[in-house]
Amino acid sequence: MGYDVIANFSISSSAIINTAIVFLIIALISSIQGYLLIYRFKLLELFRAEAEGEKEPETSILITLLSISLIGFGYWIALQDMGESKIWHNLGMGTTALVILMMVVIGTYFLFSKLTVTLLKLSTKNKKRYWKGSRLIGTSQLLYRIKANARTLTIIAVLSATTSSHFVEI
Repeated sequence: MGYDVIANFSISSSAIINTAIVFLIIALISSIQGYLLIYRFKLLELFRAEAEGEKEPETSILITLLSISLIGFGYWIALQDMGESKIWHNLGMGTTALVILMMVVIGTYFLFSKLTVTLLKLSTKNKKRYWKGSRLIGTSQLLYRIKANARTLTIIAVLSATTSSHFVEI
C-alpha cells in the first residue's frame, strides 16, 4: 500500500489462558456428550448404526431452481445502487441487508444440498464414464456424504463471498 508502518507483535498471556480455557471447555463438553451417547446405547447398537450408513439423498429440481433464483436475486439486490433503488429505499438499510444475507445463505445451502446431488446423479447415468477408474467410488462417496457436508460448504462459500466483497470495497 506504500505506507511505512512499524508494527509491534505481542501475544498476551491472558489471551493464551483464555484460549486454553475455551478449548478445555469444548473438550469437556465433547467428552460428556460422547459419554452420554455411549452410555445411552448398547455397544452392539452403535456398531449396527455404523454399518447402516447414510441414505442416498433425494434430488429436487424445484429446490435446485429455487436455490439459483435466491442466490441470483440476492446478489441482484446487493448490486443495486442504494441511492436509486426502490428496494433499498422501501425496506431500509438494515432490513435489505438481512434479506440479502438470508436469501444468499438459504440459496447456497440448497445449492450444495440439492444441485450437487442432482449433478452427481446425472453423472452416474453416463455409464461409460461412471464405471471408469475410481469415479465409481468417488462419486458414490460424494453422493452419500454431501448431506453432511452441505452446511460446511455453505459456511465456507458465504464466508469467502463476504470476505472477498470486503476487500473489494477497501
